[in-house]
Amino acid sequence: SGTAQGSSPSLFPHQARGVEFLRGTPRALLADEMGLGKTAQAIISLEGVSPVLVISPASVTGVWERELQTWASGVPCRALRGSLVERREALQEPYSGWTIMNYEVVAKLLPDLLRHPWAGLVLDEAHRVKNRQAQVTKAVQRLSRSIPRRVLLTGTPILNRPDDLWSLLNILYPERYRSYWRFVNRFCEVAWNGYGWEVGGPRAPEALRQEISPFYLRREKE
Repeated sequence: SGTAQGSSPSLFPHQARGVEFLRGTPRALLADEMGLGKTAQAIISLEGVSPVLVISPASVTGVWERELQTWASGVPCRALRGSLVERREALQEPYSGWTIMNYEVVAKLLPDLLRHPWAGLVLDEAHRVKNRQAQVTKAVQRLSRSIPRRVLLTGTPILNRPDDLWSLLNILYPERYRSYWRFVNRFCEVAWNGYGWEVGGPRAPEALRQEISPFYLRREKE
């Protein structure tokens, strides 16, 4: 197994491989099954990148703080908490470490977030932005455009509903996945139901896997 530079815990072989993959793929989707250490892999792969913004569910903010202490000890880390005013004030100051915030406030704080020269972005439980019409999805899409390193993490299988995958791909590679309907027509079953077009399951699953394989990695526990 490998080890992270400057940290004592050792990596399992699959984690070392994941770190190598993420380091070599500046915009990537890591979809390992839950429990395989996606957080650690993301942190180590972004060693030397700053500042980094993590967007996660509020329930795992503490997990990110603990994991950063383990895998990036010595690197500044803060979690945005409190009222919107307090969070906005925190974003006024230059900060070179890791900033953790939850999805629910991204749209409200978007103008403040856009003013920061983020070098890295991590979306934890990235399936939270699968709805292309949601305000938070649109905010994250806009925010991500100027951030060179983008790591999306999800343990939820998404290839069985390719239309859910489009928003994530648009965040990673907007120049390639600009059109939702072009993507859907290629990879999903689409039918007219008398009122509108209904998007169904995968149409060409193997073609989709090949399409995203350069920047998609998933391992299961077994």
